Amino acid sequence: MRQRFALVFNSTAGTIRPMLLDRVLTVLRDAGAAVVPLEAGSAEEASQKVRALAGEGGLDGIIAAGGDGTVRAVATGVAGTSM
Repeated sequence: MRQRFALVFNSTAGTIRPMLLDRVLTVLRDAGAAVVPLEAGSAEEASQKVRALAGEGGLDGIIAAGGDGTVRAVATGVAGTSM
């Protein structure tokens, strides 16, 4: 079962983000997942951080928490990796 995740989010987006992010993290952790929040201030930063994490291994998946820009940045970061 997949249990180790990074949750990528844009630190500059949205005003209710902290509350929603805390709720998502709580639900995932209560379900037994180990989740590391990965804050990024831009799509480029998110892609770079995701690529580095994917190269290190140790994660079962990466969750993109945000809009189409965050999803695109995560997809760009994992492209060509084994993630």
